Amino acid sequence: MQPFRTLLRRYWSAFMNTGGKRMTVKQNILFGMITGTLWAILTGPPVIDLALALAFFVLVPCLLWLAATDRPRSLYRKRAHILARSSYWFALFPMVALSIESGLWAALLAGVWAFFTLLVAVNGGLHFIRRGTGAPEEAIIDVGQMFLFAGGVWLVLARAGAADWMPYSTMTVDLTAIHYHYSAFVLPLFAGLFGRWYYSHQARLGVPPSMKRYAVLAAGLVVGSPFVALGIAQGPPLEFIMVIFYVAFIFWLCVWVLVSALKVGGIAGVCAGLASSSLLFTMGYTTLHGVGLHVGVKIVPLGEMLRWHGAVNAFVFSVLGTLAWLVVRPKPRYDETAFPVSRLRAGGYVGPDLVSQKGWGDEGKKSIGLLSEWSHFDRDDFSSAKVSEQVKDFYLKTTQYELKGDVLWRWTWFSTLSRMCTRRMGQINLPPSGSADMDGSVVGIDDRKDGRESVRAWIRYNRDTGEPIFAAFYSSHKTRGVTYMNIGLPFPKGVMTGVLRPDNDEGEGLYLTSRKKVDQSGDEGIYFTLGQITVKLPLNEVFHVVEKEGRLEAVHTMTVFGLRFLTIRYEISQRIDK
Repeated sequence: MQPFRTLLRRYWSAFMNTGGKRMTVKQNILFGMITGTLWAILTGPPVIDLALALAFFVLVPCLLWLAATDRPRSLYRKRAHILARSSYWFALFPMVALSIESGLWAALLAGVWAFFTLLVAVNGGLHFIRRGTGAPEEAIIDVGQMFLFAGGVWLVLARAGAADWMPYSTMTVDLTAIHYHYSAFVLPLFAGLFGRWYYSHQARLGVPPSMKRYAVLAAGLVVGSPFVALGIAQGPPLEFIMVIFYVAFIFWLCVWVLVSALKVGGIAGVCAGLASSSLLFTMGYTTLHGVGLHVGVKIVPLGEMLRWHGAVNAFVFSVLGTLAWLVVRPKPRYDETAFPVSRLRAGGYVGPDLVSQKGWGDEGKKSIGLLSEWSHFDRDDFSSAKVSEQVKDFYLKTTQYELKGDVLWRWTWFSTLSRMCTRRMGQINLPPSGSADMDGSVVGIDDRKDGRESVRAWIRYNRDTGEPIFAAFYSSHKTRGVTYMNIGLPFPKGVMTGVLRPDNDEGEGLYLTSRKKVDQSGDEGIYFTLGQITVKLPLNEVFHVVEKEGRLEAVHTMTVFGLRFLTIRYEISQRIDK
């Protein structure tokens, strides 16, 4: 007993010597490994409980750490890093829950872990809706974090003894808790980290990174797990179809990783290759079992399949796969920081008199243009000096120009539905297809009330009908050497933000685009903020302004889910009475 007591004393001393400081992720994982090992030695738990403890103490914090990176910059990755280094305290409760009889107390203890998984899921979900699916490797990591909450819920059900009042056996409920910790969390994060490595590997080779094939793979893996759950609930033949669908994408992932193992190199490549091989083995075993059930022949006994499938996935694939990426530490292509969002909100109707009604104006800021200068937009791949002087003048002296628009909606029904909402709000109230003369004014806004810098509001309305078109509050912000136009459009209780990047065209024209670059590294996009939550919308817009024969022409296109739904062609001319 003396060596055991010595080990306990050293463990307690190391734990206490954190000096009152917060635990690091490494300490969190180390203490978890020691605690889980001691618990396993003392209690001799069954394989299912052992696999769950491995997830609580080791796999979840390791993978959250890898998702967050060592020095996270964005709010979401900082939160993931905090969760990765604090999971130990939450994991102690489900460990106790696994050690006592199922019932109310066991369920309450498991509920502490379920709360932790909820925090992980909310953070992953917020990151997903903020960033969107532009980087599929990050999207699948976010979705994996969201799925973990299902594992926490099923753990509570398992420890509550839910099999007594659910149409499932005790083993099925236990295995479902395992499924959502491994298949729905570990596998997506393994795939996402592989996607990070694959992207950076292409970039190092000097090949323009293409993630189209990977995006299909990621989508299949994401929908595969809930598809299997749906199939199990519905039973044959849907169950067999859903399982085959999911297995096909898992095979694709494993083969892709195996082919890439030599390129990963070193111990990481060996671990990644062995992990993928083990998963191919277990999924092949599962497929044989499923085929047998479908044709009515017992090819692989159920008990044999479950034993090999669960044990190998938990203790071989998950451990080796996590170890591989711990060695490589693949970094995200872009760790976005929070960009400034206007604090101004409309209480109800927006309309052209919003600024005066709300008292947002700044009388000391005399503004005739949307911008005060162009030079601060210059960067390595954009030069304002190449842009036509008249194009730049339009943004510097906007009120000295008038606009005639030719609006073309791709779908009439879309225009009708849109205008039913926008007319009532008096915001983004674009007219139906046809010509429209526009007029408006530029008003200086109090920066202290808006929260951004050098804010000017461009209030536009239809000259013929008097209907408001939009109230847009222009500013700019700089992130990692790129200065963006930051355009806020107040809505009732919220604000839409268009983050546009200026680009040169082949001549002297100007592009303003919300589309991200090929590497998806930037703040570009159209977002909606409600309260403290900012969501990336599936919208994009591009402005192309050019000078032709002494006058300006502009084309404004908008897309939803990549499909163009609106095109506005502008003729921009200087006012005669300016």
